[in-house]
Amino acid sequence: MRVGIDRMGLAFPAWRVSCRELAAARGVAPDKVALGLGMESFGVPMPWQDAVTLAADAVDDLVAQGVDLTQVGRIVVATESALDGSKPVAAWLHGMFGLRDDCEAFDVKFACVGGAYALLDCLRFVQSTGSVALVVATDIALYGPDGSAECTQGAGAAALLLTQAPGLLAVDPGCTGTHSRDVDDFYRPFGRMSAVVKGRKSVECYLAGLEAVARYRARFAPHGLLQGAVDRMVFHVPYPGLPRKALARLLQSEAVAEPSARRLAEGVEWSVLPSRFAGNTYTASLFVALAGLLSGLAGGSGEHGEAGAGLGGVRVGMYSYGSGSGAKFFVGELQGSAQSVRHVVSRVAALPALPLLSVAEMEHVFYRREILSGIASGPGWRLAHEDETGYRRYSRGC
Repeated sequence: MRVGIDRMGLAFPAWRVSCRELAAARGVAPDKVALGLGMESFGVPMPWQDAVTLAADAVDDLVAQGVDLTQVGRIVVATESALDGSKPVAAWLHGMFGLRDDCEAFDVKFACVGGAYALLDCLRFVQSTGSVALVVATDIALYGPDGSAECTQGAGAAALLLTQAPGLLAVDPGCTGTHSRDVDDFYRPFGRMSAVVKGRKSVECYLAGLEAVARYRARFAPHGLLQGAVDRMVFHVPYPGLPRKALARLLQSEAVAEPSARRLAEGVEWSVLPSRFAGNTYTASLFVALAGLLSGLAGGSGEHGEAGAGLGGVRVGMYSYGSGSGAKFFVGELQGSAQSVRHVVSRVAALPALPLLSVAEMEHVFYRREILSGIASGPGWRLAHEDETGYRRYSRGC
């Protein structure tokens, strides 16, 4: 039975800050950020935005594509930015969109790899029940003004409609590679929103997680992964420089002809483009990278046409890493639905044109959660009220 992603909705903050300007303000050489990390800017969520509002905006983006949510039998949210230790973000979304009361709703947590786990789990649900599922990955990456990780912040969400007749990406959830171990490379203790990150160690763990790719290759692609089983690769993108390192590591482990190596490298450059402007989106990062690849395939080289109708059959290897740590690898086959691809391309194309905040403005709205005059909430979802118990209520902006 063929299952996979039928449609993808995306949501990003409406404002961003220049990483070059931020680096200069911190006394860091701007080229170190732009060339080393590969970052141009990152998305800055406003004080009225959180993981719930970003998730809801991504679901709204699905609805704008004509998706009928009354058919959804399960909604699962992957996040490491939830503000409640009990109530899942999925429950808020269930109410905000009036989903059926027999629709399952729960969250998944395992740092950034949680998005992949949620996807694979829900694909098995679709496969076994014939129902429709909704996976939402939503996060805010916050480190604060201290340390080199500041320019790798960001925010965003991806909403994925999963069906038995996918228009975007078909995936066999039974064919995966896994790598798990207990490490302390990155964590977010309760009571603080900013992360504790051991940068160099986290990079080492990310690359060590590529063992998941080797395990997939041993079981499902013994005659070669990069040379025959996949046409393109996408990776979790903490910052654009890291997927480039990961691909280089994989190319060292398998004999690959030069044309194939160039094609894989080209795909990685397309896939990291959204993160160059939106920053790190944690659990949503793998899906944002897929959106970047789709945008590149559909318009970057011109060979597939603007609508993306020629994408069908392209096999994409997908590597997700989560600190703590876990890694998953699986392969999807693009289906080339013109409508689905066209929408994703338009969302990616809009990112470089989003307005910029100054560094001082970013510090006020992001770090201090202060509302500045002249910055309106816009039409998306917003935090409407937090009562004395800490319970949050949400509404759509106007």
